[in-house]
Amino acid sequence: MHVLYLNARYIPEGIGGPAHTARFLAEQMVREGHRATVFCRSSQPGIAREDMAGVRVIRAGLDVPMLQAAGLFLKTLDQDGPDVIHCLFPREFPLNVVAQAARERELPIVQTLLSFNLMCHQSFVRDGRNCTEQCPECRKNTPVERDYCGQVAAAVGISRYMLDLHERAELFSGTCQKRVIYDAYVPAAQPAAADEAGKGEILRLGFLGRLDPLKGIERLLESLTGPELRDRRWRLKIAGSGAPAYEQSLKARFADARIEFLGFVDPGVLLSSVDVLVAPALWEEPLGRIVLEAYAHGVPVVASARGGMAETVEHGRTGYQFDPGEPHGLARIIGQCLDAPGALREMKPRALAKWRQEFTPQVIAAQYLDVYESVSR
Repeated sequence: MHVLYLNARYIPEGIGGPAHTARFLAEQMVREGHRATVFCRSSQPGIAREDMAGVRVIRAGLDVPMLQAAGLFLKTLDQDGPDVIHCLFPREFPLNVVAQAARERELPIVQTLLSFNLMCHQSFVRDGRNCTEQCPECRKNTPVERDYCGQVAAAVGISRYMLDLHERAELFSGTCQKRVIYDAYVPAAQPAAADEAGKGEILRLGFLGRLDPLKGIERLLESLTGPELRDRRWRLKIAGSGAPAYEQSLKARFADARIEFLGFVDPGVLLSSVDVLVAPALWEEPLGRIVLEAYAHGVPVVASARGGMAETVEHGRTGYQFDPGEPHGLARIIGQCLDAPGALREMKPRALAKWRQEFTPQVIAAQYLDVYESVSR
């Protein structure tokens, strides 16, 4: 089996979820004896070709005219002869070119739904709030995306939420195969188990991700410093960054010796030193990769019961869920963690086991290989 992966960026340039997804899948396919080619755009000028861990990578810089980049893509299809085109997040590349190329060469397209780009050009957000359905305006503005979806052989949601959302928008109505396959994650190094310092005397919480209002960082800080929790024994480490002005406003509003802003650090640095990760997103996360990262380190998660995270956090087993629409919901759950620290310790092996059973590249690649083989017969 030879799969061509089409994505916006590829490592080491891409640091977002789609770049990691492409890497985990492509490298695992190679490890299992298949071939993998990645075609992507790049912030670096010109055209570059290289071999990375057995994966053939072709990068077209943003300075390369679209017509030339499209020609390079078509040439790659003809020279490499893949069995399947797997699109992840092909930003900055025309979907009509992909659809026509696949149609002319009788190649099946597998589309992974890990972002809202096929439904909305504004990240599925309007007036600072996450949208819940595709609005008439976005439907009108995405005719190319809709036509492209009509040619896709298999649509794969990284969560049931993502697949259902696109189906309600009447996308992929003619697609023969629809599946839910969660994302894969593997730490950059051997996961370090969270140390046991504190042993429940002080609850060590962590936040990992972009500092943005929709990520719920303010909700977390307000909950910890509010009347329910401000006199309790806790510490919070925040790993991530955001707009400088917004970040500075958070530090000024929530000046507390127990709150530490780490900036950008490797996830393992944070996760090896906390008892629980808090993922308080106010918007509908397509999946919530940070949950998988936490599980890989044996760390339970307190997460919003929205989007894909509601599907990956088992309430009472690998973490807790709360309703972000309930003003004191997060504070109540953190209070529960403070009152019963033993429950968190019991969750640690279950979180690690869930990662090993459901979210490793081996597990996820096997599911995709089944999709590839079914659409290329």
